[in-house]
This record gives sequence, C-alpha cells and structure tokens, in this order.
Amino acid sequence: MLASLVESYYAEPSAKLLSEIRLNESLLGATHVDRLRGRIVVSREDEAADSGMEMGDSAASVTRLAERRNRLNGA
Repeated sequence: MLASLVESYYAEPSAKLLSEIRLNESLLGATHVDRLRGRIVVSREDEAADSGMEMGDSAASVTRLAERRNRLNGA
C-alpha cells in the first residue's frame, strides 16, 4: 500500500498524500522515534546470541529467514 502512495505522490504531489505516507511509515517503525514508541528493539544476530536467550524466548523461537528459504526451496 505504501509503494502505491509514494508512486501517486511522485506523479502528482499533494499535502494529503504526503501526510498519508508519513502516517504509514510511522506505523511501520520507519524512524527511531517510531521504534521507541512501539518498543521495537533492533539487535544484531550476534548480540542476541550473547544476551543468553533461551528457547521459548520470543526472539529465540522465531525461524531464521535462511532456514525458511532452504525449506521452501527443498534444500
């Protein structure tokens, strides 16, 4: 949805479209302030491993993207 809004804005700029784009970006956590407001924590993989996360913790129970791709591709 956001991509179509941006495309429309570049075709015909308007304040209404720009405000809608800003609202969508904030909901996606596009800025540091948005991530703070949503309590979104971004960490590198090695930092997560060093923090001692156990199985059952939310980040530890998430499937790694590379593993999922391998399963889908039959590798």
